[in-house]
Parts: sequence; C-alpha cells; structure tokens
Amino acid sequence: MSERSSFVTEFIYCEQCLIQARQILRGQQKSFCCEQLRSWQGEGVFLPILAGKIGGLHPATQLLKMGELMDVLANVLCCPMRVAMLADDGNSYMYFLFPGGEVEAVQVRSTQPDLFLESKHNSEG
Repeated sequence: MSERSSFVTEFIYCEQCLIQARQILRGQQKSFCCEQLRSWQGEGVFLPILAGKIGGLHPATQLLKMGELMDVLANVLCCPMRVAMLADDGNSYMYFLFPGGEVEAVQVRSTQPDLFLESKHNSEG
C-alpha cells in the first residue's frame, strides 16, 4: 500500500471530459498531487489518464477530500467516468461519476480474507 492514497481515472475518451478532469484534478500540493500519464510514444505525448495521490492526517480526511473532488468533477462532466482509489485504510474504492453531479462510491474491503462489496450512493448535486 502506498504512503498516501493513490488514485487513477479510466482512459478518458471524451476530450471535453478530459479537459474538465485536468482542470479539477491536476496539481501539486503537499497533500494532493495529480498528473496526466505520459505515453510510451515519445516526448510530450500523453495518455488521456490522470493519476495521483491524496493525503491527509487521517484516512477519513483522505476519503472526504476524494469525495468532494468527485462531486465537483461529476457536476462538469458530459460523459460517465470511473475513478479507482487505493486508500490508506486498506480498502479500495471505485467512484462512478455521472453527468449532472451523481456519484456512486463502491468500497471493496481488501483487508478482509474474503472480498465483499458495500455500495454507497450519493445523488446530491
């Protein structure tokens, strides 16, 4: 597991959604860092995938920050998007973002011997 929670978007096919995701997610701060992945095809060529880390003094803080970012992003998307997060609390999370601000977060408790899913739904927008 990473020192801080790490996350990655799916391959973003829609140029407008990629622009919005870059504006909201890209940055370099002490508790948050996100970049667009470089392609293996040469200098200056990037894949439409964003990856980074989100930190906090407590794992709950990381989850709150990530949830806030996902809410903001979902409100500006024109296409659905998935974002995966490996959290410091030992769990994995999949965020399903839908245009109009709907976010569904699914938690996979990977620290347990047998995996199980717990779904949480947030339709506030």
